[in-house]
Amino acid sequence: MNNVRKPIRIPQDLRDTVTALHINTTEMMQCYINSFRFYPYFSTRSEQEKSCLLSRIRHGLTEFQRSGNIYVDPVLAEINHRYGKLLIKLSKDRRLAPKAHDDQSRLLIEDWEKEVRPLINYPEEILLEGGGKLRLSFDFMLINIHFGRKIRRYMQIHMQRISMCYVYAHAYPGNPYNNEMVMKFFECLWGDKLDVFVPRTDAQTAVIEKYGKKFEELFKDLKPVKNYKKRLKVFRPLIKEWAGKMEEIKIKAQEAGCRNQ
Repeated sequence: MNNVRKPIRIPQDLRDTVTALHINTTEMMQCYINSFRFYPYFSTRSEQEKSCLLSRIRHGLTEFQRSGNIYVDPVLAEINHRYGKLLIKLSKDRRLAPKAHDDQSRLLIEDWEKEVRPLINYPEEILLEGGGKLRLSFDFMLINIHFGRKIRRYMQIHMQRISMCYVYAHAYPGNPYNNEMVMKFFECLWGDKLDVFVPRTDAQTAVIEKYGKKFEELFKDLKPVKNYKKRLKVFRPLIKEWAGKMEEIKIKAQEAGCRNQ
């Protein structure tokens, strides 16, 4: 098994993103993890796909049985089968309004977690380099359980996905890898709806506004370009330059603080 107690290295593209925007990395990642919802993902699938998803979850949870994975824990199997049937039944109920569907699905997922957690050792939290700690929600686990014990590697893929250069390099019409969930998350981030920004100085605000405009103009200029690699080559240097300017401000502030001591 991957050593989940060993801090996970943050990819350079994400480090540049959080430096450029002056964001708390851990809080940003936690907001991203918390944005995962299993039921909306599950309920829109065909009956065959639902059955396949539930099968993956059952097999995935078997890997994390506290009793070992030599055999299938009958108690765990019964719980998973029961909640799978309840979710399928809920997804077929056309009498319920969308909010009622959402409310009932949340309660089902919460109850499922309460019954399953004592029987499995899937990590509830992981560590990031620099001392950050992330809680892995049950919804996140249900969506990603089929990746088994490659938790560290998969978390690094997620961290790469929410770096600015990756998100906007993929953001062009017709791209099958343009992840709408990630784009919505980033729209909330830009709108300061996630409460992840660290207090800024006037100098930092000026740099963010300056480079934010440059980035917006570049995004418009690249609209006709429908090649991920070509777009990435253009976005990445700008974000790196942006992060470098923010680092310069930080270093100057530290030097001024040392002189005043």
